[in-house]
Amino acid sequence: MKVFPLLVSLSIWASSSYAMEDFSAIDKYVNAAKKEIGLPSGTAIAVVKEGEIVYEGYFGYANIKENKKVTAETAFYIASITKPMFALSTLLLEHNGDIKDSTSMAEMFPKQDFLNIDADKVQLKHLMSCSSGIENDAFLNTLAFTGNHNLKQRHTLLSASAKNETNPLGQFEYTNLGFNIASVWVDDFYAQGWQKILSETIYQPLGMNHTSSYMSDATKKGIAVARPYGLTGKDPTAILPFEKSDITMHAAGGTIATASDLGLFLIAQLNQGIVNGKQVFPAEVIKKSHQQLVSHNASFLDFKRTGYAWGWQIGPYKEVECFIILVVLLVLIPTALLFQSIILV
Repeated sequence: MKVFPLLVSLSIWASSSYAMEDFSAIDKYVNAAKKEIGLPSGTAIAVVKEGEIVYEGYFGYANIKENKKVTAETAFYIASITKPMFALSTLLLEHNGDIKDSTSMAEMFPKQDFLNIDADKVQLKHLMSCSSGIENDAFLNTLAFTGNHNLKQRHTLLSASAKNETNPLGQFEYTNLGFNIASVWVDDFYAQGWQKILSETIYQPLGMNHTSSYMSDATKKGIAVARPYGLTGKDPTAILPFEKSDITMHAAGGTIATASDLGLFLIAQLNQGIVNGKQVFPAEVIKKSHQQLVSHNASFLDFKRTGYAWGWQIGPYKEVECFIILVVLLVLIPTALLFQSIILV
């Protein structure tokens, strides 16, 4: 069985030994894939090298029936790519002295009752590395799918967190939970939504003007968002029913962004926080965000993952003298979106 991504936002940085001057191969590959799929869904590609975006490619339609093509202004819902952005935001908050990577859940939520976990042992770094050793499906599902919550309800659901018997504290298990828990702390501590803090700490400093963690900003700011499509229904040109709204955007999967904006984020990762000649983020914070917090062993296609950092997968790439310090988030939304970013050093 062949599986193809229908909406793609791809940002890649290559070492000098893999530098490309002619990017026509990318165009040919994407167009060939679309021809085989038989569906002109949207694709946006940005290639980052040596602190610059050296190639941008835009293919297909953001809205097929309305004949709206993907352009440089088209944003995609990037799902779990939110993770490294939110994790970096927490490290910037640590840099400002508001929290520590060793801050425990008990310290984060001093008024919260946790009857089924040892909240003194679970720290922020565990939450940001999918190694908290706790589970809470009701909390996850409410934030991501029903949207039927407010801050009080989030706290009530948070209290129901339980010990994960199969994946204890310090053991990796990919999940949204830790990021979602940390977002409740952000809401409490700053008395405003995590979305605004993320914008103030990441999007605005980088000049990511077509990026937001509010779907409503698409209308307010005139951001065109690519619609989701899939091959499983009777009509593959029909928009899938699973589309995010403000109330279902969450800190582990709640961002819309253009390929060029994501390129700026990657430049910051590769260039010690420097973008367009400006030190946007402290170099030591960027370095820390890449540090492995937990080891694990998993593979997808030709990516061998050996560990997890602050929202990033870590592992070697193919048989080259490079090392992927960051292989972020292979995210699949019901056959709708694939985003992958590779950093080679």
